[in-house]
Amino acid sequence: MVWKWDFERKVMSKGKKVLTTGEVAEVCNVASRTVGKWFDGGLLKGYRIPGSLDRRIPAAELVRFMKEYGIPGYEGLMD
Repeated sequence: MVWKWDFERKVMSKGKKVLTTGEVAEVCNVASRTVGKWFDGGLLKGYRIPGSLDRRIPAAELVRFMKEYGIPGYEGLMD
């Protein structure tokens, strides 16, 4: 389980506005493959890097997703 300080340390303190699937996986404490399934299933919005299969997820979208699906650690972030 990732707590607020983990999210802040891993994402917000670095000024990241866009995250990789690996970073999202670390924050949500799941495998990168799970994040890919969320993305491909339309649950988690983002975009693919042109000419690549790599995905990127905006930090604001990650917070929205965490709130909607009850994943802890977003409380008070980006409100």
